[in-house]
Amino acid sequence: MIETIDLHQLTRKEAEFVLNFRINAMPSSVREIVVIHGYHNGIKLRGYVRNVYAHPRVVQKIASANPGETIFQLKK
Repeated sequence: MIETIDLHQLTRKEAEFVLNFRINAMPSSVREIVVIHGYHNGIKLRGYVRNVYAHPRVVQKIASANPGETIFQLKK
């Protein structure tokens, strides 16, 4: 199953809270999360999501063909 988390217009701290809350609440059937962080106004947020953010369930981060999205693959 694939889920989506939209982080548009959030600060880095707010994004971290939303990501942690949503990933912790996801059922184990979810295998991928599409994180929408935006591109033009979300470059700092994109850098955080792709390079800094870490969660025990996230095994891999994939840069999407859309520069405003990052795909998280979760542990089984």
